[in-house]
Amino acid sequence: MPTEEHTQRLAQLTQQQACITQALQAMADGRWVGEGSVEAYLLALDPSLAGALQSRTPLYKRPSPGCWDYWSADQVATATNCPQSAVESNWPAIHNELERRGVASQTVCAAALGTIAVETAHTFAPVQEAFWLDDAWRRANLRYAPHWGRGYVQLTWDYNYRSYGEALGVDLINNADRAMEPDIAAAILAEYFVRAKVADAAQQSDWTQVRRRVQGGTDGLNELLRVVRELGFAWASASLAFCRRAWLPHVETRPAGSFHKVSHRPRGPVTMPVVETPVLN
Repeated sequence: MPTEEHTQRLAQLTQQQACITQALQAMADGRWVGEGSVEAYLLALDPSLAGALQSRTPLYKRPSPGCWDYWSADQVATATNCPQSAVESNWPAIHNELERRGVASQTVCAAALGTIAVETAHTFAPVQEAFWLDDAWRRANLRYAPHWGRGYVQLTWDYNYRSYGEALGVDLINNADRAMEPDIAAAILAEYFVRAKVADAAQQSDWTQVRRRVQGGTDGLNELLRVVRELGFAWASASLAFCRRAWLPHVETRPAGSFHKVSHRPRGPVTMPVVETPVLN
């Protein structure tokens, strides 16, 4: 039987856990000072912290309810062939980052969902380049190590880590693995959609261009088209984009410093080294 001392200690630990949980929620909401804030809950845990806490601006605002306005989590999971739990966990932050940049239209969201399905090998979570191999292999075989592909759209090369890190206020050069954090990966994807004009291509329903601006070619285009059709764009095809480019002057479809594509796991044992995907400049 537990003693009275054990019972009191358990009650104390339960109260402390509740304070920590509430402090984390307040942090996510950006409530740093005042009633129901991070400061209030931390002071309840340790009064000696009075005057030692400083507020910080959150990396992203709390996701708005609008992330499910176009499709439910179940519909997204079915269309992308991804785990619903991962969709529920990660899509709100991704949608929020697109919305912050003014590009969260239904068409752009469909392009983002299709891109994530292809680039993450249907995990709907940030992945590393050649994710079925270990870091030792990546350091030995990838000339841009340790800045190999990470995230939803495979942030690659040190200059991209520096540029996107500066844009987000995160030191990605010295902390490359932070690009694997879902919230940071979401911000990188949204920023890339704007910088590389992926969102512009999606707004024009140019799905081939959407894929080219992410991957540098058309690998994965058929799966992207399948996803966007499942999301309600039944007329989506690659043919219109190819016809349009037949008479348009050449336009660079993948800007300098564009990202590496994710490598998909081959069937059976790996018997040959994975060749780096060339970056088109």
